[in-house]
Parts: sequence; structure tokens; C-alpha cells
Amino acid sequence: MKEKHYTLDNIKKHNANINMIIGEKSNGKTYACKLEILKRFFKGEGKGAYIRRTDEDFKKGRADRIFADMIKNKNGVSEVEKLSKGMYNTIKFMVNGWYLGKEYTTIDKKGEYIQKVDYQDKPFCYAFSINNAEHTNGQSYLEITTIFFDEFTTKKTYLVDEFSQYNILLSNIIRDRDNVIIYMCGNTVDKHCLYFREMGLYNILKMEQGKIDIYKFNTEDERQLLVAVEYCNTSAGKPKKSDLYFSFDNPTLKMIKKGEWDLNIYPHLKGRFIEENIIFQFLVKYNELWVKGYIYLYNDDVVLFFTPCKNPFITDDTLIFRNDDLTRKYDRRFIRNGGTGRVYRLINKCLDSDKVYYATNDTGDIIRKYFQTVR
Repeated sequence: MKEKHYTLDNIKKHNANINMIIGEKSNGKTYACKLEILKRFFKGEGKGAYIRRTDEDFKKGRADRIFADMIKNKNGVSEVEKLSKGMYNTIKFMVNGWYLGKEYTTIDKKGEYIQKVDYQDKPFCYAFSINNAEHTNGQSYLEITTIFFDEFTTKKTYLVDEFSQYNILLSNIIRDRDNVIIYMCGNTVDKHCLYFREMGLYNILKMEQGKIDIYKFNTEDERQLLVAVEYCNTSAGKPKKSDLYFSFDNPTLKMIKKGEWDLNIYPHLKGRFIEENIIFQFLVKYNELWVKGYIYLYNDDVVLFFTPCKNPFITDDTLIFRNDDLTRKYDRRFIRNGGTGRVYRLINKCLDSDKVYYATNDTGDIIRKYFQTVR
């Protein structure tokens, strides 16, 4: 029996301008979006744009591998040959995008059989990276009607001003048109992905797997932008064969097997929290999220302890570490090396000796993302 993989069938029913697809690794999200680029091209509906965060993904042969499964997938099927009805059977990355080609056997002047490949003059899909968005200024891509941003979520660091740079890139591609369909694919590796916040998609963390949410945004000229968000079912509802290798009793593997949000495991305090042991307290603001931090006496040792904080109580002298605008006297950017006083020395000592504890794993992820952002 063939293993079932993700398809765009359900999300396309909503005819959204932007389609965001999140789920487990290797469930077919990327495959489906690349296939959609090919399908639309061979239907005469325009070319594709494939976007990654940095141009490193297009170097050292990596770019050729991106569309390799369209030449021959794991079931031995050539999507490009099938869709082109035999006109093309290979794809090659050259300079700025992917070109369709026909590989065939012919006879040379010596009467010997040789392999040749004839490629199209122009790509069917262009390559773009957000870190090089400014290089697309002044160029025309009016033939592009399908945009695919692959792996928009990351556990690593996002680019400086990434959302703005991404939209500059989109603007340079789309120009003055409204016939472009955008697909965004990401694994469930970052619950606090900046795109969720910047796009106003505030219900994502409450979604159930297999569901699609629709967000509507009105334009100044009374049109409506539709954004469809799909939280994929687990491998079409069935375990994958590869789950065998990730059967350890470790919750971090649920992202790979089931598409659950990936959380690192962080150290927790044992026993009850004793308020008398608080030496100092402060707040951390990461985007719209708040965390309360304590310099705390634990087992006769000074440690840092972070806990979630939904409604922070703030006074004029509350110390706040934040990654947005510093507007108050006691607003600071850097938790580490934030100052020279006793409080900062204790914080640095705890961080340097790795004496840091968290009330929840989600809190740990928020603090980790904060450190990535403010470096």
C-alpha cells in the first residue's frame, strides 16, 4: 500500500491569496507546492518563484536537489515528464532558476551513442532569497504567478528586519498585480515564529491538526486579502514508516512523528517556589509575550528562574529587558552584560555558570528566542 502524503486539495478550496501550511517534517508539504508550480506552468498559468531565507540554500549543488524529486520521486514517477507529456524529463538549476530539459540519446559524427540534454532558454521557476531582496529592485517578473516560501519557520535566528525584507521581495516580484498565489510551508519547530505575529495570525497555537483557519484583511479600496492557514494532519492521519527510528521516549521527537510543536527540554526547579527566597525580580518582553525573571536562592545557591507572565505589574522602577523600543528609564536590551550593578553581576554569574531554571519548556523557548533576537 502506498504511503499517503499531504496534498493542497483542501487548502485550495478556499481560494486564498496566501496559503500557509504548517506540520511535521517529511509529510509532503514541500513536494506538493513544487508540484503546484509545475502544474500551473504546464497549464499556461504562469511561472514560479521559490524563496528561501538565505542564498546558502542555492550554493554547492543544493539548488539542483530542490527539484530532484520532480524528476523522479521515491515511487519512480517523473512528475515533469508526466505533466509535459514527454516533452521534458529533467530539471537543472542555472544562475537564477530552474530550467526544464529533455535528455536523450543520439549518435555523434563518429557513429557513437552519446547522451545530450536540451534546456529551455528561460527558467520555469526563479530562485530568490530574502537576504538578497534588494537585488531584485528594477527587475521584471510579471510572468511569475506562484510564489513558494519554503521553511519559513526556523529554530535558528531570523534575519534582521526579516518580515520587512520578505515583503520588499514580494513587492518586487508582484508589482501592480493581484493574480499571484503565495504558498508558505514550515515545520512545527517555532511556536513563536515572527510571521505569525507580523501577519496577525493569532489563533495558530490553538489550532487542531487537520484544521484550516481563514483570516480576512480589508484593503483601503474595499477588497479583501484572504489568508488560509492549515495545520496538517499527521501523515494523512497514519504513522510514517520512518517513525520506527524516532520511537524513543523523548517529547522532542513528537514534531518529527506527529507534527506537534517542537519544544526543547529545559531544567525545572524541584519543590515549591518560596517567595522569601526572591533576591530580585524583573520582566522580559519578547514581542508580545511577557516572562517574569527572578534572581532566586535555591538550595543555598543563587540561580535565575523564569516563569510565564500574562498580566505584568509594572512600576516606574521595574527593570524590563525587551526586544522592542526602549522607552522607559529602566528598559534594557541585553540580559547578559546589561549593566555593572549588583543585579547584573548576579545575572551574568548565573548565565555563565548555567544556573538557569524555567517554569515551563515554553518559557525556556521564549527566553532562547529572546537571546537570539538581541545578539
